[in-house]
Amino acid sequence: MKKSGILILGLIVCFTSWSYSQQFSSGKHPVKVNNKNAIEIKVIEPSGAYDIVQKNSYNLKYNINEGAKITRVKVFINDSLFVESTSKDFKKDKVKGYEFEQKIPLLRGENIVKITATDQDQKENTVSKAITFQKRLALIIGNAQYPENLALANPVNDARAIDQSLKSMGFDVIKIENADQKSLKKTIDQFGNSLPDYDVGLFYYAGHGIQFNGENYLIPIDAQLASKEDVEYDCVAVGRVLAKMEFARTKTNIIILDACRDNPFERSWSRSAASKGLAFMDAPSGSLIAYATSPGRTAADGKGANGLYTEVLLKYLQQPGLQLEQVFKAVRKDVEKKSNGQQVPWESTSLKGNFFFK
Repeated sequence: MKKSGILILGLIVCFTSWSYSQQFSSGKHPVKVNNKNAIEIKVIEPSGAYDIVQKNSYNLKYNINEGAKITRVKVFINDSLFVESTSKDFKKDKVKGYEFEQKIPLLRGENIVKITATDQDQKENTVSKAITFQKRLALIIGNAQYPENLALANPVNDARAIDQSLKSMGFDVIKIENADQKSLKKTIDQFGNSLPDYDVGLFYYAGHGIQFNGENYLIPIDAQLASKEDVEYDCVAVGRVLAKMEFARTKTNIIILDACRDNPFERSWSRSAASKGLAFMDAPSGSLIAYATSPGRTAADGKGANGLYTEVLLKYLQQPGLQLEQVFKAVRKDVEKKSNGQQVPWESTSLKGNFFFK
């Protein structure tokens, strides 16, 4: 009996020990481990998972905890070793630990930067960040000073607000206000000639626009549209802008047309002379075309300083971390709500990659 009792007691102890070990390993009672000597890399710049810059160099800043007995730190750019530092190069702060600041070169497009730290026991830790070097060019046009009862209240304000917003996000900007046909064509050509040196092209137009024979046209302030036949000769086709973008082979092209306002030129023509709003256009490869409202419908000029569409667009342009498509989905939702369903923005897209304004 004694031997069997000892055996049973031993089995109970073993089962209890196994049960507790299972609880610890399952996380019910996590084991506390002292990690003060584990390598922790804190990247200061870029502060997020990615950053977008408009120059070919970047000040990379990061700290490594003081407790880690690091002996070597390597920085890789797109899997190529850029710099290797050893203990003699380290700068130590009692609070921040080991401090590093290195100016790194960037290639056009996305750059994957990896920081690898090794300690005296040959243990390693690696963190990665994405830094995109992207040159951006925008052409912004605001036409408001049409003759007599054709004038619009907000396009110039809209153009100025978009100008400020895009400049704050690293865009180089060409802007023209109240353009006649000659100025409009000349400025579009200037934009097209400059575009091949850029990765992103953006075209924004606020003003009167019209569709004719399935083609969309921008209406200059000096247009004399006595009949529908004058459209092709007195206006400027949106296709002119698209052609410049296609020729430049820009990776990302964005066309924003806040030009779907109810067009008073059409009122003097016969009822069947032209359709309201703008016509749907297929976006060339790598492009997104955004309309202030759905094809064939008109948009509000707005009661405040900006048109309804541009007012909402300005809000979402500045939100970090939104992909391009997400920006316009959010704009559509807000505009539709604020207009009680009367105005529903629309997009046509053939984008190949992700684009973030910021």
